[in-house]
Amino acid sequence: MHGNVSEPGPRVALNLQKRKSSNHRGHIRALRLIIDSLPLIDGVVVFSSAILAEIIYKSLVLSSLVDWGQIVGLAGLGAILAVMIFQFLGTYSEASFLGRIRDVRRVIWGWIAVFGVLVGIGFLTKTSAEFSRGVSILWLFIAAFGLVGVRLSGQQFLNALTRGQISVRRLVLVGIPDEFQRFKNQIIQLHPEVSVDAEFDVGKRVDGTTDSMKEVAERVIQFSRHNQVDEILIISGFSEVNEVRLLVDELAVLPVLCRIALPSLQVHSRNVRVEILEGSPVLTVLTPPLGDWGWLAKLIEDRLLGLFFLAALALPMLCIAIAIKLDSPGRVLFRQRRHGFNNEIIQVLKFRTMTVWEDGAIVSQATRHDPRVTRVGRFLRRWSLDELPQLLNVVKGDMSLVGPRPHAVAHNEHYDKVIARYAARHRVKPGITGLAQIRGLRGETDTADKMVARTAADIEYMETWSIWRDLCILFMTVPSVLFNRNVY
Repeated sequence: MHGNVSEPGPRVALNLQKRKSSNHRGHIRALRLIIDSLPLIDGVVVFSSAILAEIIYKSLVLSSLVDWGQIVGLAGLGAILAVMIFQFLGTYSEASFLGRIRDVRRVIWGWIAVFGVLVGIGFLTKTSAEFSRGVSILWLFIAAFGLVGVRLSGQQFLNALTRGQISVRRLVLVGIPDEFQRFKNQIIQLHPEVSVDAEFDVGKRVDGTTDSMKEVAERVIQFSRHNQVDEILIISGFSEVNEVRLLVDELAVLPVLCRIALPSLQVHSRNVRVEILEGSPVLTVLTPPLGDWGWLAKLIEDRLLGLFFLAALALPMLCIAIAIKLDSPGRVLFRQRRHGFNNEIIQVLKFRTMTVWEDGAIVSQATRHDPRVTRVGRFLRRWSLDELPQLLNVVKGDMSLVGPRPHAVAHNEHYDKVIARYAARHRVKPGITGLAQIRGLRGETDTADKMVARTAADIEYMETWSIWRDLCILFMTVPSVLFNRNVY
C-alpha cells in the first residue's frame, strides 16, 4: 500500500499479501526439487512407455514375443534424446515450469521432435523396417500423456503446497513511477516466477522537495532486510549519473542482485551485454547472428543436407514437374526476385502454381479460392511442395535450409516502411523453412499484425541460432505443414 504522501519520504507500494520468509524458502526448495528431478523423471517416462507399448502391442494385439533387446535399446536412445531436447527447449527452468500451458506445449513439441529424430535415424541407417509401426505410434501417445501428466501433477502439487502464492524471485523497483507499470507488465508476462513486492518512488514529494539518494537507499535497505528481497531493479530516469552511482554504492551493503534499466534506451535485441573498458561500462547492442564460426557450421549444414534432400526428392520433383506441364501451359519453374542476405537481390525458384507471372512493382498474394492458382498448384501450395526447387538455391548458396522466409521485392519494400526492424531479417540468408513457419505463421499476411508476428519470430531465430535448433526446426516442419490450414 502507498505511504502517506503528506509525510516526508518516498512513496512505497507494498505487496498486500506478505509471506513469511521461512515459507518462502520452503516453497523455493520444493520447486527446485521438482525441477531438478524432472530430467530423471522424463527419462523414466519415455523409457518405460516404450517398454509398455511393446508389451501391449506385441503380447495383447499380435500375441507374439517381445523383442527385449531391440526395444530396450530404442527406449534408451529415446530417453536420452528427450532429456537433451527438453533441456534445449528450456523446459527445465523455473520460469517454464511455472508457465503451465506454455510449458506443456513445449513438452509436446519437444516429444514430437524426439520422435522425428528417431524416425530420421531409422531412415538414414535403413533400420526403420525392423521396428513395429504399431509399437511406435502407441509409444508416441503413451509417452506424450505421461510427460504432460508429470508436469501437470507437479504443478498441482506445488500449487496446493503454496496455495497458489509461489514466487521464485522477489523484486523491488526503484526509480520514476511513470515507468513502473510498463516494467511490471513485462515482468508478469515473461517471468511468472517473479513477484514485484515494492516500488520506491524517487520523484518529488507533494511539498515539491525530494529525498536524497542516501535517504532513498536507507528505505530500500530497511525494506529488503525485513522482507527477504532477491533483486533490486533501478529504473534510471535520473538527470545525473552521479545519483545512480550514489544509490548503487549505498545498496552495495545488501546481498542481492542489483540491476539498472535504461528505459530511454530501447534496444530490441536478446544479445545485449555489458563489458568494462577503462572502468566504464560499454553496452554491446548488436552482434553478428551466427557468431564467430557459426557461418561456417551453417554453410556445411546447408550444403550437406541440401544435397541429401535434393537427391532424396529428385524423383518426386520430376513427377511434380510432369504434372505441372500436363495441367496447364507455361514453364515448370517460376523465378521471382527476392531479397537475400544483406538485402541482395536473388532469384528464388519455385514450382509454378499460378496462371500468371508476377514479379513487378505490385505482387498480389494468393488468397483462399484464388482463381489464378491452377489445379495442381492448389495441391502443391497446400502441402508446400512448390518450395522444393529452392533446394537448388540452398546448394547454390543463395539460401539456407532454415532461416527467415524470403518475400517478393515489392512486399519487402512495403513492409520495410511500416514494420520496425523488418529489414533486420536479412542479416542471415533466407530459408526454405523457419521458426515462424513451424509456429503456424505461414500463408497470407492480409494484416500488418501477422507480418509483425512473423518478423518477431524471424528475429528471435537469428538471436538464438544454433545447429541444434536448425535440426529441430527441420523436423518440426513436417507436422507444421500437415496441420496448418492457412496456406492457399
